[in-house]
Amino acid sequence: MKGGLRVNRFNDFLSPIGRLTMIINQDDELVRLSFDATRKYSQQAVCSGVYWKDLAPFEEVIAWLSAYFDGQAPKATDLELNPQGASDFRLLTWQALLNVPYGHVTTYQQLADEVAKMQGRPSQSAQAIGNALRSNPLPIIIPCHRVITSDHRLGGYHGGQDRKAWLLRHEGVDVDSLL
Repeated sequence: MKGGLRVNRFNDFLSPIGRLTMIINQDDELVRLSFDATRKYSQQAVCSGVYWKDLAPFEEVIAWLSAYFDGQAPKATDLELNPQGASDFRLLTWQALLNVPYGHVTTYQQLADEVAKMQGRPSQSAQAIGNALRSNPLPIIIPCHRVITSDHRLGGYHGGQDRKAWLLRHEGVDVDSLL
């Protein structure tokens, strides 16, 4: 049995779209990536963790983010991920989202149809998909910014529409047609 207090560790990555807070667990798995440590969904994890000056445990995440912002298309599978507190449905939705290639978009309904197929169900609610994406603890890596509305509008994004537009432009998507 492991003893002692197990706390998350966090550090920041300065990106072209602002500061990203990386939160890893004691097993060096990325559990959260947030745009702003004061946001409700990351504040609890940061407050229950410790700022970690040694960047060694974050090297893989930093390399992944650096590659992404340098215009490469790194795979989420290159990282040790552990999105905590997720339901089976959310995990399945995020898994389906990983199939949307860099530089491409899908709609909430198309993603709902994919998740329904994975579940062996005839259909799935696009609204439920939107709710699962809103709770995505690993934006950019689990690319919820690649999901648009069925009428080909940009749609929402918990990092803000400006960031969503920036990320899609960065990947070569014609965002002007989505505004």
